[in-house]
Amino acid sequence: MESLLRQGKQVCPFLQRNSPATLRMLATSFHTTKRGYKVSGLQTAASHCPVIGKALAVQQAKRNYVTKTEPVSVKASSPRNAESISLEEVHRAAGVTDLSKGIS
Repeated sequence: MESLLRQGKQVCPFLQRNSPATLRMLATSFHTTKRGYKVSGLQTAASHCPVIGKALAVQQAKRNYVTKTEPVSVKASSPRNAESISLEEVHRAAGVTDLSKGIS
């Protein structure tokens, strides 16, 4: 971890300005975003860095296809609306054959 920090300090102004103790403290403090994601203080602070901020933006763009879902209310239907059908009938209707008993 320390060697990675030393290498990063050569490239990143964000890492040059902050001590390892500050980075550890930021890494262990979390908050929740408006979209409901848990984000560390380190991620928030690093997003303002010209080097790491760009890398985080690229990673975020790759994950943007995922959206948070909202709870859905579901009502149970009455049992009289349910159809009684066997698994074999469902397979037969879908054209699935059971080959475990051999080909017939």
